[in-house]
Amino acid sequence: MAGANAHQKVSDKVYEDLISKTKTHLVVQVSDYYTRKLQGKKYLIIENDEKPEKPSTRYLIQSTTEVSGPVVEDIYGQRIGGPSLRISLKLRQKTK
Repeated sequence: MAGANAHQKVSDKVYEDLISKTKTHLVVQVSDYYTRKLQGKKYLIIENDEKPEKPSTRYLIQSTTEVSGPVVEDIYGQRIGGPSLRISLKLRQKTK
């Protein structure tokens, strides 16, 4: 059985927006790759692709929804249009 974690590298801007809680979701283009990657996963570990020295953070995957509509920013800070996959996240709080 595969683990409960999936890893994803993102741009520095997207990373900072997630850390500061300005953003609570990620957007990727709809593809079989992401559907398979996230299937059965409970957590998404976010890594900064531009500054690897920054610590990775663990998020609870609350939902994944296929959406279509206006142009949106993806995980690398690029604008994408058409159908996309919206991954809603919640920062995992450590229990003491």
